[in-house]
Amino acid sequence: MESDRFWYAHALFDRYGAVKRARGQYLYTQSGVRLVDMYMEGGRAVLGWRTGKALTVCKNTLNRGVVGSFITAEQHRLVRAVQNLLPDYEDVRWYCGIDSCESVLRICAASGAVMWRPWEIQCTEKSDLIYLVPPFPWAGEILIVASRSMRLTEVLPYSDMIAPPVLAGMARALYDLLAEIPQRNESMWRVHDKILLKYWKRSGPYLYPVVPEDDYSRFFLHCLDCGLFISPVFTSASVVPHEVASGDFTQLKNRAYESE
Repeated sequence: MESDRFWYAHALFDRYGAVKRARGQYLYTQSGVRLVDMYMEGGRAVLGWRTGKALTVCKNTLNRGVVGSFITAEQHRLVRAVQNLLPDYEDVRWYCGIDSCESVLRICAASGAVMWRPWEIQCTEKSDLIYLVPPFPWAGEILIVASRSMRLTEVLPYSDMIAPPVLAGMARALYDLLAEIPQRNESMWRVHDKILLKYWKRSGPYLYPVVPEDDYSRFFLHCLDCGLFISPVFTSASVVPHEVASGDFTQLKNRAYESE
């Protein structure tokens, strides 16, 4: 199963058909079933699907025909957006694609970089290099790296060339995130603890599985059968969905999962 990187997408399709629409924390499928999205595209949809103005900004840039591999104002806007979110980090670079992101992550690991995620306790004050997943709901690996030490950035490659509409959407998404950060808090995420903490440990909105790793794929499919689209990767946290009803977890509550 794991030999196919996107096995989880096929599993979803086999059960519910194509995804026809996405909004907030829900995926609406061809079979008429509404799924709760707890994967959120690996964090890129952490604000929700079709929330904020990121997709509108992306579309407007696309409509201007600015889609080529050349320098535009969007690169500068993305740098400014990151600097507004993380004022201490002035040098900003971005990477896209599995190979590019994995290569940069290895450099980050060797340099002692810290991953920054919204609503999670950070230790960035001790790190000159941080990386984050932009909260822009788009398929494909995208990574932003920021540094406050020019010496460290000497070991990083230049930014990848990303289509200007995507850059514009990423910049707008960071401003949307900046506005949303104070609106969400612990009281929202603990509402579903009684059900979720049976299977995960929680840190802020992030859920780390207590199910054994070698049984995790089976647990993923069980959750999918219960109408929950969780992270398909054991080492990648699921996310407590924002503003969903307790009834959305009824199937998981009534159909307890037991590890083999």
